[in-house]
Amino acid sequence: MLTGKSCTHAAKRSRPARHGAITMEYVFAGALAVVIVGALILTVYFGFIHTPGGLQEALQSEFTFRCTKCEHEFTKERDELPTYVLRIMGEGLMFIDCPKCNAKDGAYQLVECPKCKKLYLAPAYTEPEAYLQGLPGANVCEHCGLDVGEYFREHVGEEE
Repeated sequence: MLTGKSCTHAAKRSRPARHGAITMEYVFAGALAVVIVGALILTVYFGFIHTPGGLQEALQSEFTFRCTKCEHEFTKERDELPTYVLRIMGEGLMFIDCPKCNAKDGAYQLVECPKCKKLYLAPAYTEPEAYLQGLPGANVCEHCGLDVGEYFREHVGEEE
């Protein structure tokens, strides 16, 4: 039979080390918080700030469109755009119905030339195959003739 002294000694040995377990819980929770905050920062940076036009487009409240059928140019506020247009905005291609001639998805968003600052219809709409292949001359400003694709290839990373 166990005596009181040995029972006490056995009970002390069988207790878990609470102090060490609590410390490990804090370490684990702190590491998890660092990972979550880091992932959030990377998502915001690469999703909005680092991508060309990402943050600018996210903050842009007004968009200019041109109808490919009747050549009508018009401006829409962000809150006037249909929900499906806001979903595809991240892909950079926006098109809506023309309010003048009612052409279904006939009006495309105009983009700003980095040189002359004038708006033009992006070749991604008019020449999608050449634009996607990145062929020289596939993205030329209709006002000043700047090859926008070549401009960005030469100037990428200069602002960082």
